[in-house]
Amino acid sequence: MSAFSLFIPSVYANITAPMISETFHRMNVGRVKHIEFVPQNINNDRDRARQNKAYVFFDALYQSDLAMDIYNNVSNNITTKLPYGRSEHVFWVLLNSKRKYDGSSNNGEYVEPEF
Repeated sequence: MSAFSLFIPSVYANITAPMISETFHRMNVGRVKHIEFVPQNINNDRDRARQNKAYVFFDALYQSDLAMDIYNNVSNNITTKLPYGRSEHVFWVLLNSKRKYDGSSNNGEYVEPEF
């Protein structure tokens, strides 16, 4: 399965594209091809630039229950939470993405580490 994308409306600004890519791989969801960040417009000066929106484009989804649940929910416009930390209170909200991948950039692409 490929050409799947999703939208994360709020990601802390210190979270990088490789961190998101590694998280989706570690959680057995899929291999990321490209991530686009968009700074959020926050009116509070104290919180400015502390969050981004993220568009995540997958090269492939893995054949796991979690990947299939995310794919089915997001494809059917059902909001999904992905807890990615040790606490259930640390999660990303996953939504259907309307943005298209440009086909050339590989920002955030997951590359399997070699040992």
